[in-house]
Formats: sequence, C-alpha cells, structure tokens
Amino acid sequence: MRLAVSDMIELRAWRAPLAAEISIRPRASASSRQEARTREHATTLLHTTLRLDDAMVRSFLRLLDGTRDRVGLLDTLKAEFPALPVEQLEQGIEPNLQLLHRAGMLEA
Repeated sequence: MRLAVSDMIELRAWRAPLAAEISIRPRASASSRQEARTREHATTLLHTTLRLDDAMVRSFLRLLDGTRDRVGLLDTLKAEFPALPVEQLEQGIEPNLQLLHRAGMLEA
C-alpha cells in the first residue's frame, strides 16, 4: 500500500490492452489517433494524457493504425514532410515508437 500511496506503483482493477512490445505493424488506439487529429494531447490506454507538441509526433501517431510497417511509416512521413531530410525522419521512427509504447498508446 505504501508503494501505491507514494505513486511508485499503480493499482488497477482491469488489464489495459497494452502492447507488450512494439510490433512490426504498430497500432495506437483509435481514440488517441482521433484526438491527435484535432488536439495537442491524446488519451493513453492507461487513462492518462500525453502532450503532443510536435506536429511530426502527432502525424506519426495518426499513422499508427496497424497497416504500416516501418518502411511504410517512413514513406508516408516523407510525403507529409517533404522539407525534412529523410535521415531525420528515419531516425525519429524508433524513438517515437518507444515514447508512445512507454506512454501506453500502443495496443496489443
């Protein structure tokens, strides 16, 4: 109980459908993808919010519908952000996936 009171752990009465690892074709929850279209924050599967200040991260989140692998994500990002170097877009994919995974955005 002391760990819960000190926010070292969280107690839940249900198991969120979180991805145990980042899949080949990652999928974020439909509600978080929708919120990323209109807001600068999105609700996670853990019922918290994640600020999405960066337009590229918001766009990236919207792309995570489970239909694209990393190559597909890169191709779509290149089309959406033609002014950015391909290397910068490519180098941002894994860190952004890890950020969204740790935040509780990716579904199993």
